[in-house]
Amino acid sequence: MFARKHRWIVALAALLLGPVAQAQPMETDRSPRNWVLDLQFAGYFPQIDRGLAGTPFRDVFGDASLLTQIGFQRLVYQGIGTLGIGLQAGYTEFWGRAFIEGTGERSGDSTSLHVVPIQIFAAYRFDYAALHWGVPFAIYGRAGAGEWIWWTTDSGASGDDDSGAKFGVSWAAGLAFHLDWLDPKLARDFDRNYGVNNTYVYVEWARWNAKFRGNVFRHGFDAQGFDFSDEIISGGIAFEF
Repeated sequence: MFARKHRWIVALAALLLGPVAQAQPMETDRSPRNWVLDLQFAGYFPQIDRGLAGTPFRDVFGDASLLTQIGFQRLVYQGIGTLGIGLQAGYTEFWGRAFIEGTGERSGDSTSLHVVPIQIFAAYRFDYAALHWGVPFAIYGRAGAGEWIWWTTDSGASGDDDSGAKFGVSWAAGLAFHLDWLDPKLARDFDRNYGVNNTYVYVEWARWNAKFRGNVFRHGFDAQGFDFSDEIISGGIAFEF
């Protein structure tokens, strides 16, 4: 009787612990994650007209232009979420035709503005629920600072090309969806073949305050000239590896 009772206990333990034992390799066979690469797209319209009489920038260049950004981040903490430090760079351009001075007629010459924002940033993502609780969402925040490099071109005879840089700061918050949750097997194969541990798509709100003269150590927070500030709603995809 005693031996039969022990056999039932062993059988019950095997039944309860069997799935856990089978699932254990799924948690341990994932590759390490140390880096994050993300690609981001947004509509961007700098607040160059703010404080001016009229809207000369909007009149010449129209509405928002596509802003494309790429970010590369090193994870320095992994526990209750992740903390990373990274570099982000982007590019956008505006094209239009200026007005002939003193008239409301367009010039036949094209003019353009090109902007390259480059920032260093720190980001925190609460991904613990996505990785351990099966909740496929992660919230995150980011703060950064950098240079907004710009240049203009003018196809007219005057050739009034110009260039410069603005110092700025930014902060952002976003919501990411963990794509691995949709197909865990495909996610494991992607990790095994390419070393991508997690994949997210996300939507983000960001605020840029980029209106200070380029060398902040020399000029301080002196806001003159172009103002590249804006509130941006963007979307993108991020890979952890």
